[in-house]
Amino acid sequence: MKNRFGRIEDPRASLFFRIHEFKLLHIPKTLNEKRNFLGIPGDIPWNEAGIIILPVPLEMTTTYFKGTGTGPDAILSASHQVELFDDELEYETFRQGILTLEPMDFSATNIEGAVKAVEKTVFKLAETGKRIVILGGEHTVTVGAVRAFRKMTSDLSVLHLDAHAVLRES
Repeated sequence: MKNRFGRIEDPRASLFFRIHEFKLLHIPKTLNEKRNFLGIPGDIPWNEAGIIILPVPLEMTTTYFKGTGTGPDAILSASHQVELFDDELEYETFRQGILTLEPMDFSATNIEGAVKAVEKTVFKLAETGKRIVILGGEHTVTVGAVRAFRKMTSDLSVLHLDAHAVLRES
């Protein structure tokens, strides 16, 4: 059976997503096409999305220049310039179904609360079985995300991309 993106789906997989969607209690709000990752339509049904983009604009522990809170928005904006066709895969990878969630809001919390909020959100999303991409700017974003994934597996690899090495103790 093919979904609207031409991806072949096993009907049992759809049932898996429906069962796991229940744990979310509600489907999170998504961004529109103008702000969505790659500038692709953001109106696909939740059960057809294979990838979830979670913007985490946290900025609480930076020590020098400010601006990490605008990192996810800058990444989303720059993603609109990315070519959709992947030459190596010979495929438009966005056809896996990508949804970009509304950015998390940290305006009414401290750093401990922010880490817990990231952990809780990432855990709920991870329970759905979808691939999750977390866009942040501040290193602390990683703490909550890794805690969430560690609850689910002990076999965890983290790909952490950074503009520069931060080697001092904090």
